[in-house]
Parts: sequence; structure tokens; C-alpha cells
Amino acid sequence: MIRAGGAAPALLLAYVICGGDREVAQDALQSTWTMAWSRLRTLRDPQWICSWLMSVTASEARRLVHDQRHAATALLEFTLEGMGVPDSAGPAAAVDVATLLRGLSPEDRALVALRYAIGYDAREIGAVLGMSPSRVGKRLGQLLDRARDSVET
Repeated sequence: MIRAGGAAPALLLAYVICGGDREVAQDALQSTWTMAWSRLRTLRDPQWICSWLMSVTASEARRLVHDQRHAATALLEFTLEGMGVPDSAGPAAAVDVATLLRGLSPEDRALVALRYAIGYDAREIGAVLGMSPSRVGKRLGQLLDRARDSVET
């Protein structure tokens, strides 16, 4: 899991939201840094800079996805355990995560990326996406239920 600050988590977040399109993700990150630099004075508490940058990144990536109507797939590897699939599934590793992610909205992809690719907890995700931690937990639970249902069928 990536827990360090800097561009790597932001690029990973943008990459997932942008459906795995590296160029669009890099455009989103470039736009994020430009916007962040111009709005740095609006940051009230410097301790929240990472959450603030991730929030700006998520917004920019979603904006680009909506503007460009991009529908590329994200090629990410998640462990079955991280996806909430029981170990008894064994070689059900054939779960096509890219297809599961492609079926999500950019907003839901942001939630999944922040939790499972970057490793943020519900409080951190809530700070980035402007949701309460309980809402984050509920939404993640719904997404995992949908993923389990699609794997079982």
C-alpha cells in the first residue's frame, strides 16, 4: 500500500478514476498541481494538505472523464482478500477487476482507489471526498456487495 505523500498516490487515484488511461490521469495530475499552486493560499490548515491535494486530484480526474467521455479499463491488481471475497473462492482469482471497475462511476472508482489502492481509512477518504466516515463505510459496503454479486453470477 502507498501511504507516502507526493505525486504517486495522486497519480494512482487519477489513474483509477480515469479508467486506466495514463495520459488522461497525467493531464489530471498536471491540472491538479497548477490549480493547487494557484489556490494554496485558500488552504486553512496545512495539516490537511494531503487530503486537500487528493480532493483536488479526484475532482480534476472526474472532470476530465466527464469532459472526454473516456471509457478505458483500469488494469489494477487487488487481492481477493482486499476485495472481500472469501478465501474459499480459491482460484477465483479470475475475477476480472478491470471489468468490475469499468462498471463503476468515476466517483465510485475514486472511493475504491482511495481505500484499496492507496490504503486510506474511512476518515481520510471522507476528508478527500467530502463525505462522513460512516457514509464512506456504507458506500464501500454497497460496492463490495455489488462486486460479490457479480462474481457469484
